[in-house]
Amino acid sequence: MRLGVKDYAVFLISALLSWNFLSNSVSYGANCIVANSNLVNKIYFPREIIPLSVVFANLFNFILEMTALVIVLIFLGYDFYIYLYWLPVLIIVEFFLVAGLTLLVSALNVFFRDLSHLINILIMLWFFGTPIIYPINMVPEKFQAILRYNPMTTITSMFRNMFYNVKYPENLMWPTWKIVVVTLAMVAVIFMLGYYIFKKLEPRFAEEI
Repeated sequence: MRLGVKDYAVFLISALLSWNFLSNSVSYGANCIVANSNLVNKIYFPREIIPLSVVFANLFNFILEMTALVIVLIFLGYDFYIYLYWLPVLIIVEFFLVAGLTLLVSALNVFFRDLSHLINILIMLWFFGTPIIYPINMVPEKFQAILRYNPMTTITSMFRNMFYNVKYPENLMWPTWKIVVVTLAMVAVIFMLGYYIFKKLEPRFAEEI
């Protein structure tokens, strides 16, 4: 037991997998346009296919990792299937969040080449600001409200409820409707902003790279 948490490995992995989907997509996606400069300069096609292919590749890995986790949980006696109906909803919501961020950073990195280094730092800070390696009740109560407005707090906590807290119902912490609405609104804004900026900057990609 670590941090007062039973089965810490399951506690950690149940939230970490969804975080890895985001961090890997954004980190690798930041350089995807620059890395495919020859393709961008020679062939005309919707450029958003490049960052979205990175997102889909990491989504596939995410699903494979969750499948492996489910197999382990079956042997450990976790009744994860109770809340399994949330799985497609969570995947869709996180997909749009990840896609929006990846579109945004891949476009901006064409014009600001050092942005990829800053992104890695920001992702690390975001990671520690999301209750993944620690339970949110370890955070002083006055700061918990701030963490709950982090969209990844909602997403990772829902995955944790599904895969881990189902065995420890005393730890179940469902987000309020207010938090759910705010999270969905933030995801929608991030996706639309990322797509808008990508399409706005797309005509200038060839001359910059």
